[in-house]
Amino acid sequence: MKNNIIPIFIIVILSCICFVFFKSNVYSPYSDIGRELYIVQQMLNSEALYKDIFNVYAPLGYQINALIALIFGTGLIVFQYIGLCLTILISSIIYLISKEYTNKILATLLSVMMIFVCAYSPDISNWIMPYSYSILYSLLGFLLSFYFLVKYIKNDNDKNLMLSCLFYGFSVASKYEYSLFLFVIIAVILYKKTSIIKSLKSLGVTLFFPLLSFCVLLFQGNSVLDLYNGFISMCQLACSESVKTFYSYFGFNFSLDFLKGSYYIWGDSSYWFRSLGYICIFIFIFKLIFFIRSKEKSNDDFLQIILLLSAILGSYKCIGSIYLKIYGTFFLPLLFVAVISILYKFKYKNMTNIVLSIFVLFLMVSCFALNLQEIKNMDLKEIKTSKGLIKIKNIFYPSTVELLSYLEKNISKNNMVLILPEGSFINYLTDMKSDNTLYYLIPTNVEVLGNEKIINILNKNNIDYVIFSNIMYPDFLQGSFQKTYGKDIYDSVVANLKYEKTIGDDFIFKIYKVKN
Repeated sequence: MKNNIIPIFIIVILSCICFVFFKSNVYSPYSDIGRELYIVQQMLNSEALYKDIFNVYAPLGYQINALIALIFGTGLIVFQYIGLCLTILISSIIYLISKEYTNKILATLLSVMMIFVCAYSPDISNWIMPYSYSILYSLLGFLLSFYFLVKYIKNDNDKNLMLSCLFYGFSVASKYEYSLFLFVIIAVILYKKTSIIKSLKSLGVTLFFPLLSFCVLLFQGNSVLDLYNGFISMCQLACSESVKTFYSYFGFNFSLDFLKGSYYIWGDSSYWFRSLGYICIFIFIFKLIFFIRSKEKSNDDFLQIILLLSAILGSYKCIGSIYLKIYGTFFLPLLFVAVISILYKFKYKNMTNIVLSIFVLFLMVSCFALNLQEIKNMDLKEIKTSKGLIKIKNIFYPSTVELLSYLEKNISKNNMVLILPEGSFINYLTDMKSDNTLYYLIPTNVEVLGNEKIINILNKNNIDYVIFSNIMYPDFLQGSFQKTYGKDIYDSVVANLKYEKTIGDDFIFKIYKVKN
């Protein structure tokens, strides 16, 4: 462990330096990050996930964040430090995994590269204020599970297998993206001919964190029916036409588009790794055939196959396009480590090591330089709030400042304010409650909940203000909420509430108030 102190120290220092400069970059306040903060705030106000708060993600990440916020408060800096700690932990595990397959220098470069390329990516897929903290917890659990599985393959220590299963359970209880990794664990158990009793004990450990999280939900007042309905909502969302459209828009599904030159935009580093999933699949097929046909099956070959398979199954959500601005930062690490580890095993090892180190360093510096230029071009504007400082894109700045001022001067914190289709970040900043079922109505939610149910909730619940923005959803092939997928809901609000005010010129808010 002493040999790892300097690389991990480098990871901590570089993460903290970047944190100082980029921690306040929210980019778009009208996106997923608002839900992450708002949900935790509502949980501390005695609202329960699933029973009181509509949510389509697994609960453990929210429960951890709520516990941290209970101790340290709900200020922005608390969530930013959560992101920093997760960045350091994930990058450190990437280093440890990489060192199992390469050398110390290359492993350090790979882990630092993930800090610059993924953790501080200039969009909602960064690791400091991400679209979902749950996926960061899930990624951490997945990487820890993989690391201990590698250790088990190498030294046959049963504790490593149990730790691998334990952290797999942690990952799945946080978010489901890496759930297919269970097949890798089972494959290793079969390959190592682990006894049935040891296998069952280890696999049983996977239930620890899911059961713990489940018990907390029951303690908070959820019934089994509430949890069942929450699970059904998750399944409906996953199978919805809106999600299929979204995935197709970004090319996450399998296709031959990666062979086209237009698939890549070389001036934008977020496109550089798009075909990495396909590369890993091709290498995996080749290595697997070679392994099966080989008379002497070595642990080294098996370890490479397990790394490739884990990277592929762990990235199934967007294997067709590792696009760093949408999801890609959470799947790039193991895919990239897998490819580098294969290249590292080439015949001329010393030369390969130097070339790979230069290549990783070049990618790291190039990506970070392009990210910095992109942030500069965004012309981020600062807004000081009671929760802390945020920096947002210029297009959102004037209307957001005016809306915050209007809410502060004209609306009581006891009023319920619903901002559609996405505005729970404003509710979080102002401590004003939204409707905890309708607090975001992107196309998927409208499809899952249905217009009739949404309109009934709007008419039944004591919502004092409904505010509409004109944010667009081209990734769902939709325009604004008012004119496309939410038109019936908007028309119902207009018919039943009193028009109050319009804020903004380009990015607009229309405010409606309940009639006296």
